[in-house]
Amino acid sequence: MNLSLDGDGSSNFPPFELFKTVALPIFRGMGMSKHKMEDAIISLWATVHGLASIATMKNVHYDKAWEDKIEDIIWNK
Repeated sequence: MNLSLDGDGSSNFPPFELFKTVALPIFRGMGMSKHKMEDAIISLWATVHGLASIATMKNVHYDKAWEDKIEDIIWNK
């Protein structure tokens, strides 16, 4: 998987390319530098990918509201 913002993305991991396609215009609209956009894309992808992995693992137990925790993590609460 190519994490760089450069390149056409045609041979990259399709879900990641979709994620970048949606996120980059938002970041550009916020006036982020290319370096910051790249860092944000990697950070957000890692967060979403990690949460999805945990949510689908067997034998993972959490004694609080998992949906609320996911939302807290995504919104950095």
